[in-house]
Amino acid sequence: MTTFDQGSEPPPDVSPPLPAAPHPPRLAELPSPQLGPPLHHLERMMVLCPRSLFSVLRQFRNKEWWYTGAYDVQSGVYVSWYFIRVNAVDKLTMTVFDPSLPSGALPRLTRLCRLDPDHQDRALRLHATAGTDLEASFELKSTGRWHFRLASKTIEAEIRIEQRIPAFTKFDNEMRDRYAIIHYFQSRSDGQVVVKGGRMYDLKQALTYHDHCYGRVPSRTGWHWIAVQSELVAVTVLINYGGYAQRFAQVWFAAGTKSPRTGQWIRLEQNVSFERENPDDSNGHWAVTSTDLHLSVKPQQAVTDRTKFLPLLGGFVNLAHTELFVKAEGRIRVDGRWTDTGKLVGVMEEHHGHW
Repeated sequence: MTTFDQGSEPPPDVSPPLPAAPHPPRLAELPSPQLGPPLHHLERMMVLCPRSLFSVLRQFRNKEWWYTGAYDVQSGVYVSWYFIRVNAVDKLTMTVFDPSLPSGALPRLTRLCRLDPDHQDRALRLHATAGTDLEASFELKSTGRWHFRLASKTIEAEIRIEQRIPAFTKFDNEMRDRYAIIHYFQSRSDGQVVVKGGRMYDLKQALTYHDHCYGRVPSRTGWHWIAVQSELVAVTVLINYGGYAQRFAQVWFAAGTKSPRTGQWIRLEQNVSFERENPDDSNGHWAVTSTDLHLSVKPQQAVTDRTKFLPLLGGFVNLAHTELFVKAEGRIRVDGRWTDTGKLVGVMEEHHGHW
């Protein structure tokens, strides 16, 4: 080690000059966005399997569902659909939340169906049928790109979804009940929904959320869940009130926001409260709060789905499931700093019963 006397000058730098910085790459040369772990791998981590007596008995307590919600900024319409498998029963529900219509007149399809997996080239393809009245499919066409089709007597749809940011995952293992969810926010949708009777809805770069959930959820359960976003912010919170409660709270801020961390999923305090002053007011404001979060949530429209099955049809099922199209606004704390969310839109669910 060489030392210098106080006040002396160090020897001149004789190291070779650094090479000139390369020119910044043109847009066409930039790599495609990293969308996280391989989507084929994520989407194949599922409990869904072809129907057989053995598989129904072996996986009787397993549940699996896929939810998608797309908000079209130009029209203010929110379109959602979800596939669900409970015990030995499959169901498809699609709703068009249209601000120009009363909640009781919203275009809606809810049907029992047969849901079969169809793996082609290691990608996910769900195929749902209900006699000659309904046929639907949901395909993972390539990394980050999905395609939904629906043909029925009341609603027809064809929608393409493109993922824009990495998904986040949450895996809970309570020894007895195991639960997993894969969330995709900030996706974009293009397509069309046609309602028999004359109404047609175009989706143009609609801001889209979609997920895939599966696991052994407690038979008697209830939950509150919200997933809202804007072009710059995405927030989701779940509180499951079952015996083995699943819960999560996550936020994502885009570059350009005032959050100290951007472009990544951040886990918030998971003990969150969903509060409404008047539980009988379906249009009343909700407060979703924790030490890291304060959202004021205003329901725009809501639909409630009652599902009941007798034991002979695949086990006792008695569920009340309310889906709400909501708008929200508030603030979130990251690394000790509070950041305003701005205006957010999306979905909230209130679910309880036995399955």
